[in-house]
Amino acid sequence: MRQRFIHIDIAKGIGILFIVFSHNWILANYKGELIQVAYSFPVVMFTALSGIFFNAGLPFLKTLIQKADSLIKPYFATLIIVELLFHLFTVQEKSLGESFFGILYGTGNLLRYPALWFLPNLFVVTIFAWLYINILKLDRSKTILNFIILSIMLAVGVYFIREFWGVIFTINGKPLKRFDLPFSKLWGLPFGIDVVFITGFYFILGYVLRPAIESIKFNIVGFMTCLIAFILLNYFSTDVMDINIRKYGSLIPTTAIALLGIYLTLSFSVLISHFGKAASALTLLGENSLAVYLFHTSLQEYTFSILNVVGSYKTLNALIAYAVGIIIPLLLVQIIKRIWVLRILLLPIQRAKN
Repeated sequence: MRQRFIHIDIAKGIGILFIVFSHNWILANYKGELIQVAYSFPVVMFTALSGIFFNAGLPFLKTLIQKADSLIKPYFATLIIVELLFHLFTVQEKSLGESFFGILYGTGNLLRYPALWFLPNLFVVTIFAWLYINILKLDRSKTILNFIILSIMLAVGVYFIREFWGVIFTINGKPLKRFDLPFSKLWGLPFGIDVVFITGFYFILGYVLRPAIESIKFNIVGFMTCLIAFILLNYFSTDVMDINIRKYGSLIPTTAIALLGIYLTLSFSVLISHFGKAASALTLLGENSLAVYLFHTSLQEYTFSILNVVGSYKTLNALIAYAVGIIIPLLLVQIIKRIWVLRILLLPIQRAKN
């Protein structure tokens, strides 16, 4: 990563720490504002950061191939291998066909690890952004106009967010099932196409604001002002953003909290970049955030389950599981790099060759 963008890698590192914690037992059993904070901005921040480096000047087909290689390939490879292992060695409620259907459909409720909904959706959002930017001839310099158009798009997306969620299909009063696949209820559209206006807002906004984000500086007055606003909004708002299950909350406060969280993380990352060891650790996490995202859920869950058999200190066990969910994926990356089959399956072609 180029040195001038070190703060973006650090921001990714901070973001993945939040995401892993949001899937931890401690947060799942905690009632309070911490849940709102953990879900309020990290996922959409990753979407926005992906938009920063998006090259809309590439041909459409090349964009499609590159993003399928870097997002869809590891998504399918990871989940297909996991499902095969589960069906080979354990008894499962779902048939293998149902499991594969869920993977192909790509929404959280149909996946063994719901958090992985983000990868196919990011792929769809990237394609949507290419079309949006090139068809509308988007001009980064028209910041206010871009924000107004994107805000309208976001409002439409939020209004229709649950339009395709939990819809039950019946024939003669009976749930529709075909080929033993779960067609009886609609859990969003494939790859989260139904929320593309929402995630597209953050992706394209990141693309538009790239120059400002590249050159962002830490300003103590601006940081503290935004931090106070972020705390107050979270305190007085009861809305939780969880796009995976089609929750967004009230449009203005939820969006304001998300944008404030993204700004605070980026601003804090600039500050952290001046502290060698902390910067190096978070940069390492940021550079390998995809691996952590892919593997953290299963590692956390199984570590927590095993530790609970040994001892009943659930909070301590959850903290150890949290550490495992962060550290082990970093080690797995090094193993993947050394085994050519795993390199081909899980790494982008360019990285697999290196």
